[in-house]
Amino acid sequence: MALDRRQLPFTLVFVVGAPRSGTSLLQALVCTSPLVNPFVGECSYLTSVVWSMNSALLHFNLHTRSYFTDLAAVESFHADLVSSVVEQHWRSLAEPSVLALKDPNLTMLSPSLARWFPEARFLVATRDPRDVVASRVKVQQRIAPGSADHDFVLRMAHEYNAIYRHLLANRAVFGGRMLLVDYEALVTEQDIAGIARFLNLPDLDPAAVWQRSNFAIEPNRDNVWDSLLHYQPISANAIGSFRSVLDEATSAEVMAHCAPVFAELRRVRRD
Repeated sequence: MALDRRQLPFTLVFVVGAPRSGTSLLQALVCTSPLVNPFVGECSYLTSVVWSMNSALLHFNLHTRSYFTDLAAVESFHADLVSSVVEQHWRSLAEPSVLALKDPNLTMLSPSLARWFPEARFLVATRDPRDVVASRVKVQQRIAPGSADHDFVLRMAHEYNAIYRHLLANRAVFGGRMLLVDYEALVTEQDIAGIARFLNLPDLDPAAVWQRSNFAIEPNRDNVWDSLLHYQPISANAIGSFRSVLDEATSAEVMAHCAPVFAELRRVRRD
């Protein structure tokens, strides 16, 4: 019998945030608790299923209306479909008390997930936009050297704003089930207790980060998204790393674009 997504027999946690904001580290920390599944790869398959709903809604009048009575039927179908994927993931990971799934590409979809899973919790990694953009620049340079130009930098700044504005605008949907986690506080181990309280996981162990995994954790330098900080002890070394990637004028421009959103994230965290 399929699980009732409104009353799951486990705690469902989604770890989201802008790409390069520290989501992998945050998930790895959560997975140090023996109540949680081991650290796993991104739940990109689940993400693709959720995104398929957006396509169905976007093309409803042209295509989808032939197969569903209305928009609500499309969403209801996908909610049940996503629930079955979550159940499969839970069972494949030995039915942990807490299922912690991570994918930055789920961030914009989080309000839908919050509606579908009324008891799910959301950890949102936030980080200085200059470091986020600089990290995206480094990835882009690996993908296509010379392609991370000024326009690319501005696109990444706009993406940062769009992601977090969407979450902030939908705060009411989460009903107190969303916790913003500051990367800078996380890597200096100032935010561990707050995360532990939010998830009711008192046994989080920052010294054991990356140690529980269902695959052989090792740096994959063929993966352009891999970070030198992955699989290493928690470190504050990446704070302010934008200074070695972005010149002073570009750094200031990124912050000028993102400052209002960044300030609002800080305000919400304080609240």
